[in-house]
Amino acid sequence: MNPPRNLSSFASLRTLREPIFTPRCLWRACFYRSAAGAKIDLVLELPGHQRPWAVEIKRGRAPRLERGFHHATEDVKPERCLVVCGTDESFPMNHGVEAVSLATLLETLTAIQASVNRVSEKSA
Repeated sequence: MNPPRNLSSFASLRTLREPIFTPRCLWRACFYRSAAGAKIDLVLELPGHQRPWAVEIKRGRAPRLERGFHHATEDVKPERCLVVCGTDESFPMNHGVEAVSLATLLETLTAIQASVNRVSEKSA
């Protein structure tokens, strides 16, 4: 799969749905929005991780996060904050947020799934 470079939130979530949200996936995913309107596009609860990951989806190669995302992360307290954007290379942003490509996110989640599967096979 070749993920699109020009990402919009809705289109990207549809693109993510196929490879990530299969019946065999081992994580839970949801959208977060507080009563005050602070939001996170995707909150992933991953196996083997105590706290969720916060994933924001932005267009372009130089994403800017809105204040609402930072307020939402104060509520959710994620282990990791990622911004999926049209970048070729991952790079750090302010406040411990990392910008990544859609391909990088998919590779990371696939590796986590494979690791959990290996552990399950060994213990069976």
